[in-house]
Amino acid sequence: MKALLFFILGLACFYEGADESIEGVWLTQKKDSKIEITSAPDGTFSAQLVWAEAPYSNLVGKQVMKGVVYDNASGKFNCPWIYDPKLDITAKGTARVSGDTLYITARKGIFTKNEFFTREKPASLEKRQ
Repeated sequence: MKALLFFILGLACFYEGADESIEGVWLTQKKDSKIEITSAPDGTFSAQLVWAEAPYSNLVGKQVMKGVVYDNASGKFNCPWIYDPKLDITAKGTARVSGDTLYITARKGIFTKNEFFTREKPASLEKRQ
């Protein structure tokens, strides 16, 4: 019985942590494009543009983040390479997930840009709600 209880508690903890995962498809703040963040075999995360409205639809497939790692001390993801294909600019930054919102801060020299993304729910979940 104790083993079953620990198994159920373990699943509950895993499920709660799953909402804080950086992986998934994210809709930009302007709702004009989507990125997909996936994990790599080396434990880092990367992202690519998977959808964009015209005139930026030709940018689909471009990598927009790479080498992203979670920093336990700060509770944030360190992003050593962030690319804005619309502006053709690379930067460094951090990311933080809170529920279904991804907050990204990008820094280039003295300039800082903050943006948030909304997690896209899988179609199977949307049909249930």
